[in-house]
Amino acid sequence: MPVMDEFKEEREKIKNAPLEAKWKYFCDYYLKWVIGGGFALAIVIAVVVTTLTHKDEMLYVSMPNFTALPTADSQLIEPFVQLNLENPKKQDITVDSSSHLLADPEGQSAADPDLSVRYTYEDEQKVAMVLMVGQMDMMISGEDIIDRFAAGEYVRPLTDVYSAAEVKEFEDKELVKYNESGVPVAICMDDSEKLKTYYEYTGIKVDHVYAAFNYGKHMELARKYLDYLMN
Repeated sequence: MPVMDEFKEEREKIKNAPLEAKWKYFCDYYLKWVIGGGFALAIVIAVVVTTLTHKDEMLYVSMPNFTALPTADSQLIEPFVQLNLENPKKQDITVDSSSHLLADPEGQSAADPDLSVRYTYEDEQKVAMVLMVGQMDMMISGEDIIDRFAAGEYVRPLTDVYSAAEVKEFEDKELVKYNESGVPVAICMDDSEKLKTYYEYTGIKVDHVYAAFNYGKHMELARKYLDYLMN
């Protein structure tokens, strides 16, 4: 019997078969193709959505021990993006205030076990990874945290980012923090009204908050963001 005739005969049998037999026929011959096709379609849709919505990250700022207030994104970060990025539809910045760190994770946690509720190993790992891969451009935090990372050589000297004359201006205003070797590494942010308005410092009490530059690739924009916060 020709193949087409066999196919037609099979179709007729299935057409007149009970529902259970039709379902079994569908599962035997078509279900795997339907599942495979659906899976392939899902992958295509995911790729298209990712391509259309992806934005290049132009700046990464980490703010350990800060908590952003609800208006921070719309009233602080978005205006900066619109003013300073060439194509806000395709570019964006990350200001991450989701991590809580300790200046001495082992010592402080041992002295006060309740700290482990808020200061987690996962946050430590996340911040360390972003630093190690050179993604972080700037860190804003309490002086204890800035001291910790400056000691580990994760913080750029201010002279890498500013001219000697510009650093001198900060020094004259008594805004500069130095590491143990006397190298200027951070700028005091205590007078930043924007930080006070849009963020709450939720870390262990410190006398001062500082901004330090890391080894990311976006120093020009990081400088602009610091100036934006201070003015």
